[in-house]
Amino acid sequence: MQKIVPQKVGLVVGLVAGTMHVAWSILVALGWAQAYIDFVFNVHFIRPALIVSPFIWTQALFLVSLASCIGFAVGYACSLLWNYIHKNS
Repeated sequence: MQKIVPQKVGLVVGLVAGTMHVAWSILVALGWAQAYIDFVFNVHFIRPALIVSPFIWTQALFLVSLASCIGFAVGYACSLLWNYIHKNS
């Protein structure tokens, strides 16, 4: 089995995580996040109890940066584990 490159996997997972959080930040900035989260909870038979806070640029940048970094680390670690498990294949 061919090895996967941890940096590439980390980059892809980090970009996906960051993009999802950019989308969430846009929903918050547009004022649509509360309606979205209420809908998601309702279709899962959960009574919505969360209130979305007002949009703050610095908080959104921190959220996207943190999600991207954690995504990179998770992708990197998972690819190392994958390569370790399949090194004898």
